[in-house]
Parts: sequence; C-alpha cells; structure tokens
Amino acid sequence: MPVFRIRKEFVSSNFEYGLEVDFQLESFSEYINITEELIEKEIKREIIKHDKFLKESSEYEIHAYYDAIDHIIKTNVHQLYYNSLFISLYSFLEKKMYQFCKLAEKNYSIKVKDLSDDGIFKYQKYLKKVVGIDFEKLNTEWTQITKYNKLRNLLVHSPTTEI
Repeated sequence: MPVFRIRKEFVSSNFEYGLEVDFQLESFSEYINITEELIEKEIKREIIKHDKFLKESSEYEIHAYYDAIDHIIKTNVHQLYYNSLFISLYSFLEKKMYQFCKLAEKNYSIKVKDLSDDGIFKYQKYLKKVVGIDFEKLNTEWTQITKYNKLRNLLVHSPTTEI
C-alpha cells in the first residue's frame, strides 16, 4: 500500500480515510468476487442448458417447453451485472470526490456550489483551483475517468441496452 500524506483540508473527526475509501473499495472487491463467481457458474450453466435444449429438441418440444423469455433474461444478466457494477463504482468515485470537496470547503470561502460544471468535473475544478491539488500528475488517470464519465452517461441515459 502506498504511503501518502492526507492534506489538512481533508482531516476531520467525521472522516476516516481507511473506512471511507479503503474499506469500501475492499467491499467492492469482495462483492465482485462473490457475484462474478455466481454469475459465471450458475448463469452460464443455465445458458448452456438452454442452448443444448434448442440444439437437441424437436420443433414440437421447443414450442411446448422452451422458455424464450427465461433464456433472454439469463443471457442479458451479464450485461446487467457489469453495467450496474460500473455505475456503482463510478458513483463511488463521484461521491468521494464530492465528499473531499465538502471537507475542504470548511477551510475556504469559495464553496463547491459556487463553481460551474457538474459532477466529477465540478469536483475536479474545485479540488484543483480552490484546494490547489495538482492534477497534472494524474493526467493519464483523469483522461480515463473522463472516458468513464461518457460511458456512465451512455449507460444511464441511453434508451438502448446495447452500447
């Protein structure tokens, strides 16, 4: 684990980095491990069973016993899982950036609400311009985060299920 110093702006009796960030990231990791194993094992098994039934059954059996809706649901579970996981992780990032801004606000006359932009862009602007955090060292990561923002918006606001 990297050694770093928490800036004075983020020190608060109501905020403990280990619990607020590290512990929650570990919880995400555990959630991913548990649910991914379940999906990979159980859902794939069901999809294989459906596909086998379709290959080996007569038209009559397929018409009488095949549940197309169940098959579609099982097939779409992967996409639903990964979309919801991505949105949850992105929301976690956005919430933590907001939380850092609110902690820092106590030390500055300029407040987050005083700045333009929305979401992570507003929070990055506040942390950069008001708090003085150097985002130059994070250019590669920030570029990736802005791409994640576009993907998040597509997933949340797009009327289609396929991106």
